[in-house]
Amino acid sequence: LTNCVYDRHDETATGGLHLESIVQARTKEVFGCDHAIVRLGNIAAASRVVFHALLQPGDCVLSFNLRKQEHCAGLNYTFENFGISPDTQTVDWDAVMTRAKSIRPRLLIFSPVSYPRIPDYAKLAEIAHAVGASLWVDIGQSVGLVAAGLLPSPVSAADIVTFPTNASLHGPNGAIILCKKAL
Repeated sequence: LTNCVYDRHDETATGGLHLESIVQARTKEVFGCDHAIVRLGNIAAASRVVFHALLQPGDCVLSFNLRKQEHCAGLNYTFENFGISPDTQTVDWDAVMTRAKSIRPRLLIFSPVSYPRIPDYAKLAEIAHAVGASLWVDIGQSVGLVAAGLLPSPVSAADIVTFPTNASLHGPNGAIILCKKAL
């Protein structure tokens, strides 16, 4: 993503759109996704796009460590938390399923920032889809490792995957949303 060649001398009125289409194509290839949105100011802006696209005011969100709640200022969603079990330091997937069935969220968010294990993305998708929710995974801290194939990718399991371009990728300020073509 950071090796895009851009010649300012060849720039036309659509030069920015051309660069955007190059980044979209390369992102789709690297991550194996159906669709990529790359023109966003930062991860907070990308998060708000996802919230507005998937939720209605008052909808319930089940979120790992309440991730993304900080990007909801002025939005009207109810956040419910799930986290790691203090005894095992892992996520109890059965407990998450029970919680999801109880509260019926419209969106399940997982951002493994503070989860130093390999997440079970297929299980997360199973939980989300069992209650009619969409699964959103933010891979901001591990996007480089996912792109390099050193960590499993959530793209095939998740409905939405987001990451900033500046943090662990060391690129320009921005964010990318990967999603299923239907979304």
